[in-house]
Amino acid sequence: MSSKSEENALRYRRAQSVTTAEEITEKEKKARKSQLDKPIHKPRDSLFSWSSEFTDFTGLVNWGFLMLTVGGLRLCLENFIKYGIRVNPFEWIIVLTGYHEGDSRQ
Repeated sequence: MSSKSEENALRYRRAQSVTTAEEITEKEKKARKSQLDKPIHKPRDSLFSWSSEFTDFTGLVNWGFLMLTVGGLRLCLENFIKYGIRVNPFEWIIVLTGYHEGDSRQ
């Protein structure tokens, strides 16, 4: 008798859980339409989720480079304010251009 009651319990439990996602979404849509206010936003997948068809991330890359540039400029300005210019800029120009590179005298 206990095995038969276990079968009924299992069968009964599985019969209660049969619903599909479409039925659930249809019920939610009907409930939402019966409300007095109208929603402004619609639910959709995130742009970074795998199910999204969005593949153009150039704006995100541009934003990243902009943040790196602004952060670097802020750090450079902060160092100039704190320490000043500690090297001679004319010597850097000479080093970068190689002005006295072939001379034997220095």
